[in-house]
Amino acid sequence: MKAALAGWILAMTTALALAAAAPIPLSDPAIFLSPYSWRLTPDGAAICPTGGGYLKFAVRGTTQLTLGVNTAINQGLEALLMPSVKVIVSGPMRDGEAHYFQFPANGQANTEITVASGLDPNVTYQVLLQAVGGDGRAMSGWTGTVFQTQLNHFTADAGAVLSPAQLRPKRALFFGASYEQAYFGGALRPDVPMYALVDASLSWPFFVAFGFGCEYGQVACGSQGWVRFGNGGYPPFPQSWDHFDQTHPKRFGSDLDYVFVHLAENDNAQDPGAVRQAVAAWIPAARAAFGPRTRIFLILSLPQIRSEPIRAGLADAHDARTYLLDPGTEYQRVVFAGGPTWAAPGDGIHLDAIHQGLFTAFVSRQAAAILAREGEPPREAGSP
Repeated sequence: MKAALAGWILAMTTALALAAAAPIPLSDPAIFLSPYSWRLTPDGAAICPTGGGYLKFAVRGTTQLTLGVNTAINQGLEALLMPSVKVIVSGPMRDGEAHYFQFPANGQANTEITVASGLDPNVTYQVLLQAVGGDGRAMSGWTGTVFQTQLNHFTADAGAVLSPAQLRPKRALFFGASYEQAYFGGALRPDVPMYALVDASLSWPFFVAFGFGCEYGQVACGSQGWVRFGNGGYPPFPQSWDHFDQTHPKRFGSDLDYVFVHLAENDNAQDPGAVRQAVAAWIPAARAAFGPRTRIFLILSLPQIRSEPIRAGLADAHDARTYLLDPGTEYQRVVFAGGPTWAAPGDGIHLDAIHQGLFTAFVSRQAAAILAREGEPPREAGSP
């Protein structure tokens, strides 16, 4: 009887604490949003248009953490194609296992999802949330919202305290297409959620950013190129890179140390002269937006698609702090080889998650060599 009464008291106390807890907006200063991946709304919600964004913070004084999400903006997507988030909550006695949470296809302005439970209120936990995104192929994400990821707020126990996470010292921004989205080439199936096939958190920018000591933004649109339109109605890269969507421009600061751009494969059928012109025109526009100190890296593709017009466009731009990263021809036929390969077993075009490491390797090595040549101090040992 006493045990039952104690259990009832504990349950009622927990319920009262939850009822008293106030929603925590995504605009809370303790929450770090990855640069240029999220758009904040006036009421403190955060929207990631194409997936790839992340956020991080620390929290203490709570036994659980819930996330309020907006699914009304995703009407038209089937359940398995809805946006998802990947959440890692780490603490002294918690191993930080990643959990995926796919939003329900319920068309509601707010749905609460419990993303962590069983927490010790006397422990400070580090929270990392990564927006995996939804199905970006169909309908329109450029003029509409159908595959956007909207986070309304977090909720913790009453009295919980948020604090900033430890941040890496530098900032980077990655632009790309399906490799960076990242689609791994598996066939879409009616019984498999989208996050099992497309997951930007497993792509090469995550590892390059860590290697260079950067918090980073990751913006990618499948099928997009320098000249080719992307999925979801997105215009070619030079017409969309400085917008979240058609109606929301991005306002860049002078905070970026590095910008990486990998676009080539999708321009395979496009006019080489148009690719050259697009590259040459984008570089000065980017320089004006990012400022004079940002180093920009244009990345050629493994199969060397449209490499020559990209080289020529770079030369035409005459920008001393924009560089070319070239994988060479050693792995030229691991993709676009006419069928599945050891590195792209899904469709012969898209690297799987493991072999995205090919990009991590050559991008990191060549960019580090350029920075050393230019006299940029190396990342300090032991820095986060």
